[in-house]
Amino acid sequence: MCGEREVLGQIKLSFDSINGAQMVCTRSMQLTVKKTSRSMKTLDGQLLVVRNGERSTISSRCAELDTVMPQYLGVSKAVLEYVIFCHQDESLWPLSEPAALKKRFDEIFEAQKYTKAITNLKDLVKAKNIELGKMKILLDQYRTDKDRAEKAKRRADELHGEIEEMRTQINALSKELTSISSQQEAHFLSAREFETILATLEMKRHEAISKSSHLSELSQHMLHLSESTPALLQMQSDYSSRLSSFTAAINSKKQLHLEKATDLENLRLALGAKMTEKGRIEAEKKQFESLLSERSAMIKEIALKHNIRGFDGPGLDDTLVEEFLSRVSRLSRDQNLVLERIKRENEEAVSSAQCSLSALTTQRQGWEQKKNYSASEVQGLDIKIRSLQRELEGLGIDGAREGMVKEELRLREQKFEEKLREIEEQMEVLQQELWQGTKDASARAQLEVLKQGIEMKKKALRQVLEVKRERITAVVGEGWGEADVERRLKGVLEQREEELQQVTRLREAQNQELSQITLKIDIATESLKRKKAEADKCKETVLGSWFDETVAENQIDDYHNALRDLEDQRKQFESAEFFTKYLTEALSYADHKEACKLCFRAFDHNEKSKFKETINRRMSKLITSATAETMTSLDAEIADLKNAGPFYDTYMRLTTSEIPALEKELQHQQAIKQKVLAAYNTIDRDHNTSATLKSEAESLKTPISDLSRLHREILSQETEMRDLHSSLLSTVGLRSPTELQDLLKLLSDQSKALKASLRTLETDREARRQNLVLAERQVNDARKRLSELQLQLMESQNLGERIEEFTQQKKRMWAMMDEAEDGIKKLGPQIQMQEARVSEAVQLAQEREMKQQREASRVSQSDIALRSIQQRVLSYVNEGGMQRLQVVAKEVEGLQQQVEEAGEDLGKRQEEIQKMQREHNQAGTTQRSIQENLRWRKNKQELEEIEKEILELEEQDAESKKERFTRDANTLANTHMRLSSEKSTLVGSLKTKDAHLLQLQADFLTDYSSAKSNYKSTLAEVHILQAIISDLTKYARALDLALMKYHSLKMLEINRIIEELWTQVYRGSDIDTILIRSDSEGAKGNQTNNYRVCMLKQDVEMDMRGRCSAGQRILACIIIRLALAECFGVNCGLIALDEPTTNLDKENVRSLAKALNEIIRQRMRQRNFQCIVITHDEEFLREMKVAEYVEGYYRVARGPSGNSGIERGEVRELMY
Repeated sequence: MCGEREVLGQIKLSFDSINGAQMVCTRSMQLTVKKTSRSMKTLDGQLLVVRNGERSTISSRCAELDTVMPQYLGVSKAVLEYVIFCHQDESLWPLSEPAALKKRFDEIFEAQKYTKAITNLKDLVKAKNIELGKMKILLDQYRTDKDRAEKAKRRADELHGEIEEMRTQINALSKELTSISSQQEAHFLSAREFETILATLEMKRHEAISKSSHLSELSQHMLHLSESTPALLQMQSDYSSRLSSFTAAINSKKQLHLEKATDLENLRLALGAKMTEKGRIEAEKKQFESLLSERSAMIKEIALKHNIRGFDGPGLDDTLVEEFLSRVSRLSRDQNLVLERIKRENEEAVSSAQCSLSALTTQRQGWEQKKNYSASEVQGLDIKIRSLQRELEGLGIDGAREGMVKEELRLREQKFEEKLREIEEQMEVLQQELWQGTKDASARAQLEVLKQGIEMKKKALRQVLEVKRERITAVVGEGWGEADVERRLKGVLEQREEELQQVTRLREAQNQELSQITLKIDIATESLKRKKAEADKCKETVLGSWFDETVAENQIDDYHNALRDLEDQRKQFESAEFFTKYLTEALSYADHKEACKLCFRAFDHNEKSKFKETINRRMSKLITSATAETMTSLDAEIADLKNAGPFYDTYMRLTTSEIPALEKELQHQQAIKQKVLAAYNTIDRDHNTSATLKSEAESLKTPISDLSRLHREILSQETEMRDLHSSLLSTVGLRSPTELQDLLKLLSDQSKALKASLRTLETDREARRQNLVLAERQVNDARKRLSELQLQLMESQNLGERIEEFTQQKKRMWAMMDEAEDGIKKLGPQIQMQEARVSEAVQLAQEREMKQQREASRVSQSDIALRSIQQRVLSYVNEGGMQRLQVVAKEVEGLQQQVEEAGEDLGKRQEEIQKMQREHNQAGTTQRSIQENLRWRKNKQELEEIEKEILELEEQDAESKKERFTRDANTLANTHMRLSSEKSTLVGSLKTKDAHLLQLQADFLTDYSSAKSNYKSTLAEVHILQAIISDLTKYARALDLALMKYHSLKMLEINRIIEELWTQVYRGSDIDTILIRSDSEGAKGNQTNNYRVCMLKQDVEMDMRGRCSAGQRILACIIIRLALAECFGVNCGLIALDEPTTNLDKENVRSLAKALNEIIRQRMRQRNFQCIVITHDEEFLREMKVAEYVEGYYRVARGPSGNSGIERGEVRELMY
């Protein structure tokens, strides 16, 4: 602007630092003008410090100056940029997008510094946890090595003896298996031959049955011929050639017939289209003639149907039709609103029922979770108990405990054997009962079916009762039962039907009375209208009969006064004429007699002249007022008034007697109508109530009918079941075959389980015996390990206590599982009942909605039908339809003649084809009969050959031989399978034990030499790491909690200040207050905050961004900045407002000014407070009353040369 390529400048800022030192910050700037652009940069920066009178200067780069300035000002860089010094273009950042808003609030709260420290602590804890995990794994490995070293030597000696014994048993089993395999091979060869013969025999039998069935079917539907087979074959060949030629002739005739039929069909379609068009035109003509009468009839019908009064008169003009259409549309909208209200109520009812159901379901899920938790705990305790028992068993064996174990095993074996015998006895009894029950299988099956049917019906009956009991009780009353509920419902229906009929008759009577009263009101209204029109006409005539210039408007009540005034004027004019004549005579008398005519006194010369002058003056006045025109006008006005007399009398008669009487009568009829209408509305509500009650009772007919039917069927089936029960009393028991089969299966499973347990006990006993032998060998070694055994005894006691503790805890878990199971069972019926209630609520809601939907549909259909008639009338008139009728009639006549001719020709051709078809069918029947006889003879011959082959195969007696060989083979297979299983088990055990022995020896030599020392050193390191991790975790948690507490306190303080300022400043009624919401996200301990500005109206909260006006946005950002400055600017009391009144209306400008005035007044005691306002609005400054606090201000203005300048002005100049 100044025409130079380079311009230099300086910016200075003077302030007091937080430690009380005076400082001046100076920045040197340079603007360089290039060819296409401009660039600005900071050359250097200086900081002048005055402390205790001593001046010192710090010169540094801009980056360093930017770092130290926030420290001297006492606030962070973010607070300086976003809160204290914020340009107008960037002042709306509190309502920016979420990402930018979050970034700025995080910078203001300096959250990144603290979250980084917490993250470092967590990373350190994580690293230590990884190291601890590795050390624990190593510790577990060393502990395992130590335990294995102690057990390896003992286990090696035990395995050596077991291996030698198993080898002897395997050799014996191998010899037995070789012998059995040779016997199985011989049986297999013999059985394969019998299988081939039996398969062939079975195939031939099935083939014979199939052939026999096919012959029977052919015999039923064919005609048997006596000719020989060669003769039938020759006849078949002859008939085939004849039928082929006959079929070709028929197809040719049919093709020609089809073409003619197509032509006829086209003619008929054309005729039908023309007939339809003719009928449509005639129907449109008739319909148009009846549309007007139909519209009137439909209006009356709709008014009667929907109880719309006032439209049942004899004639309806266009205005009434439009009004009626408007009322019907309004009624339709009202019905739709009622439907929406019912839907909302239904949704609330269903939602309430579903909430109750959800609560019960949640409660049941809680019980199930508790049950699952207890089950998992029981499993965990079982694992722990087994682990402890294994450790306890590995500690050592003494003689007393071994004796106790042997006695316990013996008792358990005895108990299992007794249980097994008991189960086998029960199985024998059940087998006997099952054999006896097969004799009465039919009766028992029928009894079982009856039982199942009764249970299903009782269940259905209970469901109906649970769902419908309350509604049935509400309809039929208390004390009802399944036997009499249908009869009671019938009585209720008859009673409510009678009540509905009675209320309907009353409503019809009231409706008729209302119609009569409405007719009377219409007649009275029409008469009153006519009378008032006549009275207005009479009044107009009377008022037009005279004119009075002394009043603005004539009143009809002044008629007699006006007539009297005119007559008085007429009399005055007549007396004036008399006075004129008298005065003329008096003047003549004075001229001749020189005296007064009245008193006869003589005049002197002067008196006579005065007398004559007076007489002449009065005569001139009388002559002037009593001219002929005036008299004529008065006569005309008097005549007009007298002519208006009859109209005046008529008006007075109408207004004083007839019209008031009619109005009184109309008011009386209106009052009667209101009473009758109120009574009609009351009766109509009673009618609707009665109809609702009746519909409710009728809706129960089907459920109650089902209830009674189920009750009757249950009684009938129970009677039938008792009869069957009595007939089966002589049998062994009353169990059904299904129950017997289930019991047998259960007992068989128990028997298998007991046998498996018995085998386990035998194996355990054998192992115990072997352990006893080994224990006797280790007696001498045990004496040497006396000290170790004492320690193991103490450990065994501890393990026993822990086992007891876990056992008690397991019992508690079982109790919790039982409690949860009981809770689930108790909730089952409640949930089922609530589900039924939800279904009932949904059903009732659907019924109400359907009923209201039907009513709304009726009104809507009436509106649509009436508007459709109106549209059709206009459409017919605009289109016209009379001219096309004659043209269409001629076209129809021509097409009818063509159709008749084509129909006659087609009939002849059809008769010819039918005749040929009958001949063809007769020939085809004979041919089919020949073919069926030939097929029957062929199948019969094949059946005879198959029966011969069957007899030959049956003579070989392969079935009995196969059964004998099968039994022998099964016996050998079972024996071979048992021995193979025993050998496989022994071989597997031998290999496992051998490998185990080798592995134990290798592990002992290589892995367990230094296990104990490694275990001790690793255990110490694990304890040290656990202590370190615990301390770091506590410190990180304390720092996180402190940061969260600081954030929540600051947000509360900010929102409190915002609410106070908004309430003081904002004068609108659409927003009560605003606040800043801080929403946390992320896992606990690693949370971040998202921010948004919200506005509140009563209890409704909405995001402010994108939903507020420009003025509201400016005001909200200013208030948020003021609140942030007060919270974070304690050490720096500066706040700069750049154009704060932009987009604010006058009322909000005044409120903001008063609020700033109050803020300044309250913070004047703060030493470092300073408010900088940059504005063009002088009225805003006057409203702020800045003269109370400052004397001057700085004005930035541009001079004539285009350069800006700063000058100081007096504040008092702005106040006026």
